[in-house]
Amino acid sequence: MVCMNRYKGFTLIELVVVIVILGMLAVVAMPKFLNLQRDARIADLKGAEGALKSANGIVYGKAAIKGVVEQEANDWNNSNDSTLLIDGKTVSLHYGYILPTEWNIRTIMSMNKNDWSVLSTGTRYGPAYIIPKSAPGFQTQSISAVEQSKCYLSYYFYRSGIVDGKPVNYKVPVYKLEIAGC
Repeated sequence: MVCMNRYKGFTLIELVVVIVILGMLAVVAMPKFLNLQRDARIADLKGAEGALKSANGIVYGKAAIKGVVEQEANDWNNSNDSTLLIDGKTVSLHYGYILPTEWNIRTIMSMNKNDWSVLSTGTRYGPAYIIPKSAPGFQTQSISAVEQSKCYLSYYFYRSGIVDGKPVNYKVPVYKLEIAGC
């Protein structure tokens, strides 16, 4: 009589192979899970960029109705000042778009100071820097420190129609997303 035993379960070698494969998967997947904060910062900045572009579209429409889309900000030659009253607050415009100042950006986008930092150079061309709370440059009040952090959204206008020998539209705002340091 021949007795055939059927083994049920895994052999030791099969178990070791499965553990090694799971270990390799963990090594490959772990950096992705560790970069969740970076991804969250980038998503915050992209969301702010989209919100600012949308707000600018709405403001430009209101500026067109008022007839101030061809006026520079703070241009004393204008017969009609280039501002809009939005939610009871005066917002300055530059060719119908939001002037890149802390006041204007916070007013239009209702940005909480505890969650977002907004720094601006104080000129009508900008830039204004928008930094999320979790970014390295959030606590600083230095524009150079924010630029060195490389984790921000900048919003500005070109000063003239020529940049690096190429024609640009100086009446339209520029959105620059810097994420290398996020």
